[in-house]
Amino acid sequence: MARGRRKRLWARPSSPKSQAPGSDAQAAEAARVLAIRMICGGKHPEIEAQAIQERWDVSRTALAVLRAERPKAPAVQVRSPELVTGRLLEAACMLTAKAQGVEELFDEPTLDAATRRFRGGIGLQELLLEAAWANGYPGRNFRDSRAVLRFAFRPELEAGFSTIDIGGILSNVANKFLLDGFFSVERTWRNICAVRNVSDFKTVTSYRLIGTDQYEQVAPGGELKHGTLGNETYTNKAHVSRPAVYRRGADEVTVQAIVGRTLLKLDDGYGGVRMEWTDRDFLIAADDLILGGQKTLPKRGDQILETKDGKTLVYEVLAPGDEPEWRWSDPHRRLLRIHAKLPSWGWCPARASTPTAARSCSPQPSPGPSYLQA
Repeated sequence: MARGRRKRLWARPSSPKSQAPGSDAQAAEAARVLAIRMICGGKHPEIEAQAIQERWDVSRTALAVLRAERPKAPAVQVRSPELVTGRLLEAACMLTAKAQGVEELFDEPTLDAATRRFRGGIGLQELLLEAAWANGYPGRNFRDSRAVLRFAFRPELEAGFSTIDIGGILSNVANKFLLDGFFSVERTWRNICAVRNVSDFKTVTSYRLIGTDQYEQVAPGGELKHGTLGNETYTNKAHVSRPAVYRRGADEVTVQAIVGRTLLKLDDGYGGVRMEWTDRDFLIAADDLILGGQKTLPKRGDQILETKDGKTLVYEVLAPGDEPEWRWSDPHRRLLRIHAKLPSWGWCPARASTPTAARSCSPQPSPGPSYLQA
């Protein structure tokens, strides 16, 4: 080497192993967080926090922001139409007529549904159309009035349609207003009359004391005239109800029943109608019909025993045609009207007048319809 030549020292570049470990990962994480914040721009803090915590990439974050900023369609509320039932139509009639005490007859959902569906009230044609539609009427107006009335009062048997008794709806509404009218009249007779109970249905005799006990002027001779006493006789007889025995199998209960009959409109099988009277109707309070310790409702095949003139008539709970065996007789659903029929063997002699003995009585000829109508 020549004299006087200087040596140059070169510093070697540091190798990657000499850098701090994890510095590249920290830089990448910082870049990702910065990119997320730039995409969100401070407008979507929830998306920004979720993206940083769950380590979203830039593409996923941009997609979430795009979906959040997308215009939203206005909310549309679709209300399903209420199912038209007999109770709904009856409530609509009561509300339209502004009957008193409607809240006690129907529950709140039924009243709300009737108010929403029939705003401003329901008319007679609309009532008949609703009943006809519920019973399968295919038309949409009242032009074919005969068809509307046929479907409304005599439902066609078509699958998928529920039947509504328009006659029962109208009778319940009429009975409600008749009852309100009865109680709206001032009952002044209670101020001058008394109410007494009777233990049976025999004639009851009552007496009222009367007399001529008014003051009169003394005669010139000093003779005093005596007053006279007497009495007036009144006779009364209870005809409202009579005892009857309701039996189902081995269970039976004695109830107070009002006896009557019902004229039914039945299908004659040829496209027309026929009228037929029931043999016997028994109006019984629903709270009195308790069998086996539980409150129940009438069933086809039950028996009702009625004792009259020493004979016990055994009626079977049955209605003509396809009519129901029973129905509610008042809008408050407290009184049952039970249709019954007298079989050919349905009476027993006087010796079997008790319910226990009536079970074992032998078949006897029917006493005839004239006896039933008494």
